[in-house]
Amino acid sequence: MSYVAAAIIIGTGVNMYGNIQEGKAKKAEAYDAARQLERERELTKVQATQSMTAMAQDYAMATSANEAFFAGVLGRDVSDRSLRAFKQRQEEIYSTDVKRLASDTNMRAKTLTDQASSMYRSGKNAQRASYIKATQSFMQGIYSYNKSRSRVISRFLSRQNWLH
Repeated sequence: MSYVAAAIIIGTGVNMYGNIQEGKAKKAEAYDAARQLERERELTKVQATQSMTAMAQDYAMATSANEAFFAGVLGRDVSDRSLRAFKQRQEEIYSTDVKRLASDTNMRAKTLTDQASSMYRSGKNAQRASYIKATQSFMQGIYSYNKSRSRVISRFLSRQNWLH
């Protein structure tokens, strides 16, 4: 085997290995990013739960304070129509805020889930592409090897005057 042929074979092997390693690295990178997005999604849900708990506690404290104020300072009965209307309006505001927070959290979680799925697909596609590039390198190596081999044979034969 000639030095040129050996160099072609070694170069082809190194190129194929590099292509495959590049694909594996891109896939690992994409999977890491996807897992980070999944962790962010879970953190978003935890934060929303904490916010809802805090809102419920604030609502309960505000309701108690308002009842105490109406009863103690204003001397109004808890069953007073004005107080009931006020409490109902506060409950509507609280309910709307909770629904809005839940909706925002669900949309954010869905977006993060979609982004994570996209990252997983991206990683798989990068790895597939690396296999295709490695195959292309292999095919190019075969072509180059055969081409160099033909030249070597042609030179050998021309030196021996077998072609003329």
